[in-house]
Amino acid sequence: MRNPIRLGLIALFVLAAVIAPCEANQSQNNNNQNNQNNQAKNDGNQSTQDNEFDNSMVPGVSGCVMTFFGAGRPLFVGGSLRFDLLYTLKKSDPDASFLDRGRNELYLDIGFYGSIPEGAANTVFLFHYLIGVTTSFETPRSMDREFLIPYVGIELGGIYIQDLGNGFLVVPVIGLNIVTLPFLTVSLDTGLILNTVSFMDYLGLRNEIHVNFVL
Repeated sequence: MRNPIRLGLIALFVLAAVIAPCEANQSQNNNNQNNQNNQAKNDGNQSTQDNEFDNSMVPGVSGCVMTFFGAGRPLFVGGSLRFDLLYTLKKSDPDASFLDRGRNELYLDIGFYGSIPEGAANTVFLFHYLIGVTTSFETPRSMDREFLIPYVGIELGGIYIQDLGNGFLVVPVIGLNIVTLPFLTVSLDTGLILNTVSFMDYLGLRNEIHVNFVL
């Protein structure tokens, strides 16, 4: 009876010796597969982060030249404080819908300008306060860059013109983002000045450069 028992024990030890490495290899393979899946997921998350960002409460400044169509209207120059309430960029997203826009901006703009007098003419001052929204023409599906992004928008607010008083101001704008980064945006745009103070005399174009930067 000893020999069969001994043979049985030996067989059990041999079987255990064969099974244990197989289970260890299978466990190692599962761990490697999990690590690869986690890495792929992390890479995907990183890619998504690289392809989009959103900023809020970002300050900026603008320089501006205004030209009016009215006869004898002087050139106005000045600048504004621009405050981005929200700025978003999303690109290279094949799942985006047709209604999604690659770039969006909501901002406040407070500007002060003075005319360049001709001869004995006095300087005329102009002040406006606006809230504006702009959005890109392109969807995230087709947009895969952070520069030269065309956009369109509109600004609404009030205007004060020296010696003429206050009124309502609407400025449709079209522009181009020169560069769009998480810490810096630079834009050029042109807007049509429509006001209720003196519509025909102060109907014109406003050409601006904007720089917003994260402090």
